This record gives sequence, structure tokens and C-alpha cells, in this order.
Amino acid sequence: MKKLPIGTQDFETLRNLNQLYIDKTSIIFELINRNRYYFFARPRRFGKSLMLSVIKNLYLGKKELFKGLFIYNKHDFQQYPVVYLSFASYSKNKDLKEYIKNNAIVFLNNQEIKIKDFEFFDLGLIIEEIKQQTKYPVVFLIDEYDKPVLVHLNDINSTLAY
Repeated sequence: MKKLPIGTQDFETLRNLNQLYIDKTSIIFELINRNRYYFFARPRRFGKSLMLSVIKNLYLGKKELFKGLFIYNKHDFQQYPVVYLSFASYSKNKDLKEYIKNNAIVFLNNQEIKIKDFEFFDLGLIIEEIKQQTKYPVVFLIDEYDKPVLVHLNDINSTLAY
């Protein structure tokens, strides 16, 4: 019997530890073949982070992680550049711009590059540069998108704009 993945939000870790995963790749397959942009608003602790991790690994071309799942023989597993940003550890005492620079990660050609390692800070331009360099569209995943808003919700003196 497989162990329950309590607290595991990383798909690669879950699969490598042979933990229980309820296969939702048929839904993900439908999503990625229908439209270009999605916004998932589900309650906390509802599997959003794990789902984003599944999508990230799918677009990184890690086919071996999907063995035995619905999507294994249906997706081409072409490797795409992925930008992943999680606001999970964002807190009130952190500057939003600096947080993004230090926590947004670009997965490109089997490397992980932080946004701060680029010569400039403009997410749109960085994505465009990656697209031009690789000739592939960039997958941009944002987890815990609402954390900066919730942290500053009652702070009228704070501004999130940069």
C-alpha cells in the first residue's frame, strides 16, 4: 500500500517516493489542449500547489514521472522554458520586488536561473528574451498569488506597486 503524501506539494518528490497520487492528468491534458491562460481559485489546502508542480514537470519534459498515468502516452513531453514563482513564503517585512527577484525561478535547458541573475528586472522582457532564445513559448506558473494581497490587506500605508 502506498503512503499518503501528507504535506508533499512537489510532484517529482511524490512520484520518486512512490507516494499515493490520484491521477488528475486527464483533466490537466484537457486544460493544456484547450486554452492558453488559466486562473485557479480553489480553497486553501485543495491541491493547487501540487497541480502546478505536475504542470511544471509536464512542461519540463520529465516523462518518466508520468509513467502509469493517463497523460503518459498522450502528451509529447517537449521541454519548454518554465518560469515558476511561489509567494508561499512572502511576509509583511519583505519588499515585493526583491521577493520576486529572489524567488522567481526560470527552468531553462536543465538549469535553474533566478530572475535576479538577469541583467534587468522586467518579467515581460525576460519572458520575451527566453522565448526568442529558445523559440518556444514560456510557461509561467504563479503559486500562492494572493499571499501579498492578504498580507497587506489591512495595511493602508503599504503599497504593493513597484
